[in-house]
Amino acid sequence: MQPMQHTVTFRLNEDVDQEWFLAKARELANVPGVLEFEVLQQVGQKATQFHLALSMWFNSDADYASYNDHPEHVDFVENVWIPNVAEFLELDYLRI
Repeated sequence: MQPMQHTVTFRLNEDVDQEWFLAKARELANVPGVLEFEVLQQVGQKATQFHLALSMWFNSDADYASYNDHPEHVDFVENVWIPNVAEFLELDYLRI
């Protein structure tokens, strides 16, 4: 398996402290298997409903599956992501 890029672009609820949210998101970089973790800000004039994005690479499907099930990721999704994200789009890529 070749490396896979996992991305999610999103918009926070209006009352969310963006700095707090992004600090919590950056902690995901410490989950085993996560490579090249980035926090990105959308600045283009298209797809303006999304303001931010997270991007990370995994060496294999197994690493990605392990990340999805890791307690730190599960906790982030349940206690940070779900209550604070208004809308999102998740995409995964392989280089071709």
